[in-house]
Amino acid sequence: MNAFQTEGIPFPPTGKWLPQSSQLPQPFYRQQVRTNPATKAGGDVLPAPLLIGQEQDCRGQVPRLIPTDRVGQSRFPSQGISPSPAMLSSVIVTVGILLGVFGAFSSVLGGGIMGGRPAPLPAQGVLPGPTPGQPSLVGSVEAEQLPIFLQGQGAPAPGDPGHLVLDLPPSTPISWSWHFLPKGLVFPAYLAGGRESRFGAQWVYVEDLGWTLDSTLGAHLGLIRFGTHDPIYPEGFQIDVEGAAFPRLAMGYERDLVAVDFRIGIPLSYRHGRFETKLACYHLCSHLGDEWLIRYPALNRINFARDALVLAVAVRPVPAVRLYAEAGWAFLTEGGSEPWEFQFGVDLSPVGPTGRWFTPFLAVNTRLRQEVDFSGNFTAQAGLQWSGPSGGLLRFGAHYFNGLTDYYEFFREHEEQIGLGMWYDF
Repeated sequence: MNAFQTEGIPFPPTGKWLPQSSQLPQPFYRQQVRTNPATKAGGDVLPAPLLIGQEQDCRGQVPRLIPTDRVGQSRFPSQGISPSPAMLSSVIVTVGILLGVFGAFSSVLGGGIMGGRPAPLPAQGVLPGPTPGQPSLVGSVEAEQLPIFLQGQGAPAPGDPGHLVLDLPPSTPISWSWHFLPKGLVFPAYLAGGRESRFGAQWVYVEDLGWTLDSTLGAHLGLIRFGTHDPIYPEGFQIDVEGAAFPRLAMGYERDLVAVDFRIGIPLSYRHGRFETKLACYHLCSHLGDEWLIRYPALNRINFARDALVLAVAVRPVPAVRLYAEAGWAFLTEGGSEPWEFQFGVDLSPVGPTGRWFTPFLAVNTRLRQEVDFSGNFTAQAGLQWSGPSGGLLRFGAHYFNGLTDYYEFFREHEEQIGLGMWYDF
């Protein structure tokens, strides 16, 4: 018998978490065939008595009781549904450690949070002279097509054609034009946002669940823009499409799929100078993994879903520092979801191509949700990033999460994550 088998232990007829015995359904049996881990041979067929309100414990052989209002919303019955009392101190200690790591990276690389790469800047507003064999671009139409390096964000590499180096704001609406399938985003995704559409994965340790692989399989792309051509720091109005799947694999349980959330949305964004804003509509739904449901058949799936409108604003006091806040209101809700949600945070990330060198980044995010009485979660990430001339951003580093899970099949469950991650924004 292995840890996932149960014995026919008598089920208590009454309990404060269950109705009286007269209201309980009759027991039903589900045959389970397990493999002996020592011999790899087939085991006996064992009856496993399962009732509504009862859940198997993966850490032992005794069935546990769970509150009836939490059936289908709990991975394991012994976990609480509120944040740990030590959450605030953990957050403070973690942020302090990440700030120290961030400062060390800045010192080693010599760029600080303001520089894309350590190189001398040309004078503000000056267009460097053409290189041999390159025509002069001063006063020509091509000058508007050059990438713009914000003040304090690095300079062109030797031998490159000229680049405009301007302070914010770098453009006026007079110079804007239409662009289809533009490169770059007017309102980029939040770096530490847990439900942002991008491509990435975190290898994290979760208490009571062990190591998990939490992936984000998606993208956020521009459809049409009326604004500048610059892919690094575009300005103007832009319509995007974004979508992603968020699967979680439990590595200690034969890589079973625990749950997967899906998101798709259409944002309308605007940027001019230091100011950014976004109005978006998105659909989000959550699904319990088939393999996890087979392993724990007592779990009840919930149909958590929301269709929401979002209004967000962001400002950059300096180009590499982005402060943002967002409010969302769902006009359709199911499965325990309630209308209001809020999130806010800070991204410290240099703007512009990094060249051959990686640069450090730091990001923190907090989300609050009405369905859990405006409790939520805190996320912090820190590490190194690389950005190319097309605007793509590759990051890898440390990941920390504390609060109510982002996997909405278990939306009342508290968890703490610590691990490593890699993320790419198109």
